[in-house]
Amino acid sequence: MTVGKNAMVLLSLPVVPVITTQPQSRTNLAGTLATFTIGATGDEPITYQWRKGGTNIADGAYFSGTATTTLSINGVTSGDAAKYDVVVTNAGGSVNSLVATLTVISPSVLVTGITATATSELASLGRIAAHAVDGVYYDTAFWESVGVNQGFGTDPSPAITFDLRQVWSLDSYVIWNGHELAPSIKRMVVETALDGIKFTALGEVTLSKIAPQSETNLLNGVLARYVRFNILENGAGQVFPVVGDPTAWSLVAIDEVEFHGKLATVAPTQIVLQSPAFTPGMFRFDIFSAAGVTFDVERALSLTGPWINVGSVLIGSGGSGVFEDNSPPTGAGYYRAVLR
Repeated sequence: MTVGKNAMVLLSLPVVPVITTQPQSRTNLAGTLATFTIGATGDEPITYQWRKGGTNIADGAYFSGTATTTLSINGVTSGDAAKYDVVVTNAGGSVNSLVATLTVISPSVLVTGITATATSELASLGRIAAHAVDGVYYDTAFWESVGVNQGFGTDPSPAITFDLRQVWSLDSYVIWNGHELAPSIKRMVVETALDGIKFTALGEVTLSKIAPQSETNLLNGVLARYVRFNILENGAGQVFPVVGDPTAWSLVAIDEVEFHGKLATVAPTQIVLQSPAFTPGMFRFDIFSAAGVTFDVERALSLTGPWINVGSVLIGSGGSGVFEDNSPPTGAGYYRAVLR
């Protein structure tokens, strides 16, 4: 072919794909289906490669659509929680999408294996704290305090404490209030603790229903092993703590309590060091935190350091662990626990 000197040759070069729809971050309950979608335009053919944490993934038992515009992850678990993106390619080159984060949360479940203790109980009538957490509502089996001047004893400041046995991220509790109006709980303060000693008040709660109806109250993911109900007023109008003689019938009762939440999988924002014990040649203390996490224990002769690692503590299923230093310093010493 002969081309004149004024002739023009038009070349059409491939254009790098343009992403029109970015994948979006999402939160899924464990066991559900998660999908990410991307939209792109450009010269065909266009190929797609999804990545998890920057590494290419392929179709398999859980992933599908890894080379398409829609990535599907079946039955997500905590191991799928990660950052995902996709590389879009054609003859003109490649472009990476924005990163989308998959957050996986466990569904809220009923907490089982709870034990309960109370400041007082009518054990002679079978109205004991244990009946408030046995998972069954009975009209004749519940917790009831001895009250004040009722012939059963004296309890001017009734309270009931629940030990969940492990650290939980609590979403809510369901309470079947006393089935009779007078001893039902009208107002109480809910407190939580990791160690059963240092309780934090979450606020005052006013209950409006009595058994056999139930009432749900939110706890919004608070981390706790122990929950305590401090009673402020019963249905008869008796205010606690009682100062002087009671002005009304002063028993209080709870028929049943259920807690719902998720086992804590991260450490609380702070840990609790408790019960230091000193014996010749040994220093011991307890660490209360989330089950399954590990702390490195460091020691120094002054608060400014240097800090030396002297061991580690794995927090057990009960939400606690023990550290023992069999070679403590002979003078002043300082210890700290650092989340691994």
